Amino acid sequence: MEHIINEADRKKLTLFLGECWNSGSYEKGDMKALSIKEMRRFDTPSDQHAVFSRLVEVGKWSRFYWVTRKIDSEPDNVELLFINPERFCKLAADYLGEEKCQK
Repeated sequence: MEHIINEADRKKLTLFLGECWNSGSYEKGDMKALSIKEMRRFDTPSDQHAVFSRLVEVGKWSRFYWVTRKIDSEPDNVELLFINPERFCKLAADYLGEEKCQK
């Protein structure tokens, strides 16, 4: 199966979650940067939940949902957003990129 999340998407989502993005592994004080193998892949239910929770926490869920309704084939069925974690995370990455362009 081909992954739809690319490196730029992973970086955007990692930073959105408030986590450290780094191409190597190091420790500095209390902060430990994750190695590439340890970084989120944004293709699991736990990654999807983290992105969803952050969208809710920062007040972006409602806008994200309405924007994705325009591109989803079943716009009135919110459950369909949660069937594929990687697709959900890709939609969130695209939304976050578009949101910055509109400011």
